[in-house]
Amino acid sequence: HYEKTGRTDRFPLNQPVSWIMEAEPVSSGVPERVFFSTTAHPYDFREPSMRRHALNGILWAVGREDLIPEDGARAEVVGTYDPTPAGFGTVYRQGVRPGKVGEGKHTYGTQSEAPSQ
Repeated sequence: HYEKTGRTDRFPLNQPVSWIMEAEPVSSGVPERVFFSTTAHPYDFREPSMRRHALNGILWAVGREDLIPEDGARAEVVGTYDPTPAGFGTVYRQGVRPGKVGEGKHTYGTQSEAPSQ
């Protein structure tokens, strides 16, 4: 849209989606790191490249870039990944908590919040 209207000076077609920051150690002797990304919609993580991007950023932020392979972190989905659209009402599963990785289960805050099967 912006390309057609000639507004790419104000709205460039290529924009960063992630930022990093590293600060000098304060007391621990370990540099303080921040990884930030605007890619966080559940549908973004359907793509292996987006999952890999997030995992690489997290590993860097916690000082474990030594675990990042040359071609990036492994980003296979364990179990199934069926995200809901962002929003509320019938598409948002309120009260759902992550289950254990690989079990494909979710836990709920209280029994009354659990949907009927």
